[in-house]
Amino acid sequence: MAPRVLMIVYEYYPYAENRVQNEAHNLVDAGFEVDVLCLRKGDEPAVDEYRGVRIYRLTAREKARGNLWKYMGAYLDFTRRALVAATRLHRKRRYHLIQVSTLPDFLILAALPARLMGAKTVLDFHDLTPEMFMSRKGWAENSPMIRLLKLVERGSAALAHRLLAVSEPHRDALVAHGLPAHKFFVYMNLPDPEVFRPCPRIGQNDGRFRLVYHGSIMYRLGLDQIVRAMEILRRENPRIQLVLYGEGDAADFVQEFVRQHHLEDQVVFHRGIHPMAELPPKLCQANAGIVPLKPDVFNEIILPVKLMEYVALGLPVIATRTRAIQHYFKDDMVLFVEPPVTPEKFARAALRLAQTPDLAQTLARNARRFLETHSWDRQKREYVAWVADLIGHPPPRTL
Repeated sequence: MAPRVLMIVYEYYPYAENRVQNEAHNLVDAGFEVDVLCLRKGDEPAVDEYRGVRIYRLTAREKARGNLWKYMGAYLDFTRRALVAATRLHRKRRYHLIQVSTLPDFLILAALPARLMGAKTVLDFHDLTPEMFMSRKGWAENSPMIRLLKLVERGSAALAHRLLAVSEPHRDALVAHGLPAHKFFVYMNLPDPEVFRPCPRIGQNDGRFRLVYHGSIMYRLGLDQIVRAMEILRRENPRIQLVLYGEGDAADFVQEFVRQHHLEDQVVFHRGIHPMAELPPKLCQANAGIVPLKPDVFNEIILPVKLMEYVALGLPVIATRTRAIQHYFKDDMVLFVEPPVTPEKFARAALRLAQTPDLAQTLARNARRFLETHSWDRQKREYVAWVADLIGHPPPRTL
């Protein structure tokens, strides 16, 4: 009998969860039976299947935006529903492993009855909850709310047999919070090489030098700074253009700033959610990717997936120097912008890259070392082996 795995995630699947998709498909490829318990949106079927993964969707409260207490109410509601559904499914399916993804950290409670009935449990930390709220709410590290969040984090980790982190700096931060280092495995959000292949050609033959950014259009990710930098670049080198794909809390600002400052020729904004599989050909029309993070306690620890996607495509990258990015990428791999972040610094970096094509080619070539060191295929095999060792069952198929 093939080993069975249930994954629980407070998100819509498969459309909004690349990390869980990758983990699930890795196990399916190795012969595991994988189910996913997730949110249900609109008229989506309650039971579905996608690429060999059975999906069970729960009708729960709509995902809350902005309000802390609405967030908490939605989290608690989904956790309650997931606990009932996971227990029912486990009695029927007898899972070898239940893997729970944060946020929230306490969603691991949904796996507790199955653990008591013999299933192994894994808590997959997607984000650092205390640092996220310190960044978004401005709470001090020693504030009562942050101390409470760290207590919940430690208690949640204690209910899991093993833990997952998305990078080494991310794991180190969790260990510094008091979580046991020996329980961790680092599973990175590497770009799928079947989707993000090297571009057949970089840029367009029209004399423009295009910077590209895709994903969340958010203030905390520095999108306001890079749009302001384009006003400087219009004066210094009007052939430099910024192309944006995405949506977020800074999207209205971007549109209004472009309109007010007549930057329509310098900034092209394709607003909205863009399917991941459709993005690479569009990104290849650019000359460089940009990752303009605003350094703070949260952004210092995240390793942006878009940076690795640009590297996989062969685009040189301009990025804010943060602890996590610097851990994996050296000065000969990325053109770093030093904190504190300002539009002037981004403008100078863009000018330098546009004026020195040899530098752009060298950075793109050297950045490939990251993908050689952190191979998608090797991580896939290591993750499957880690799961097999935890449940004491060899994978049915060799990868």
